[in-house]
Amino acid sequence: MIEPIDKILSIICAIIVVAATIVFVSKLINSCVNKQIKKDNTTIEKTNYSNDSLRIELKHIDKDKNEKIIEVKGLNNDSTYKLFKRLIAE
Repeated sequence: MIEPIDKILSIICAIIVVAATIVFVSKLINSCVNKQIKKDNTTIEKTNYSNDSLRIELKHIDKDKNEKIIEVKGLNNDSTYKLFKRLIAE
């Protein structure tokens, strides 16, 4: 009578060990995935910040370009020659 109870208890212990191992491994895998996701999010945030900085710089460059276009459109022959000399001097 005691032998069947021992077999049942050993099977239950084996099932508990297997279940605990599965839970441990799944938590370990989930932890690794979460770390990678956090790393990816940090990289994306840095890239977004860099892109925003480049957009601001590009807006300033466009503004300067537009100012130069307006300046060149208002030139006559004498002022064109002066601008040419100034550009060569730079």
